[in-house]
Amino acid sequence: MKKISIPFVLFLALAAFAMPGCEKEKTVSLRGDVIGFVKLIDEKGNPQRDNGNAKVTVGENVATSTTEASGRFEMKNVPVGTYTMTFEREGYSVKKQFNQLLAGGNEPAVVTGITLVQFPTIAASDIKVTSDGYFVTATGTLNPAVDFYLIRLYVNDSSNVSNEHYDFQGGSQGCCGSLKGFQVSASSYPVAPPRNTKLYVALYASSQANSGGTYSYYDYTSNRWIDPTEKKLGDPIEVIF
Repeated sequence: MKKISIPFVLFLALAAFAMPGCEKEKTVSLRGDVIGFVKLIDEKGNPQRDNGNAKVTVGENVATSTTEASGRFEMKNVPVGTYTMTFEREGYSVKKQFNQLLAGGNEPAVVTGITLVQFPTIAASDIKVTSDGYFVTATGTLNPAVDFYLIRLYVNDSSNVSNEHYDFQGGSQGCCGSLKGFQVSASSYPVAPPRNTKLYVALYASSQANSGGTYSYYDYTSNRWIDPTEKKLGDPIEVIF
């Protein structure tokens, strides 16, 4: 009987293992699809019938999409990663979703729970800002008269003061009836600047839908809580502290 060498048998086994079709190669896709929904509400919290034309962005323009009238959006072949997703539409608040994992694979990532709020239609005129060395106070006239307002005052020693760049702030809320004027103050404690310092004041109005902070979020970029429904009421105003 002819003897078969062990090396020859081993060669045949390895060749059979390597033949196509013997075992399907398993791979993990480094890209995947994303689907989701964006809801639009007016400044008082009422749902909008048309939820379309909201822009959705993954990271720094890694992928973008626009919502349909139903609020649905879809993205194809998005690279795997952990991203900040941004949701925005003209006239509405901007929503940022931090640390959103897009894992790729055959099943799409699903993003829900996104609501954009219409900016308040409130406007203000005849704004006056004063300081007594402890508080900074702003007064003004509302145009037109409203049945609700939430106004915040932000103070900084720089003219680029904003609701993301400030040293101290305060808020005032008015409700019910025909409200024609407002007054809002911010305490400088515990970061009071020296007397006779020039400060800059920015006023913002917030949507009634967010009066309880439902749609506010923590911004990990600025390390502050952000009310995305706020609308700026004019240019910064100078005041001597």
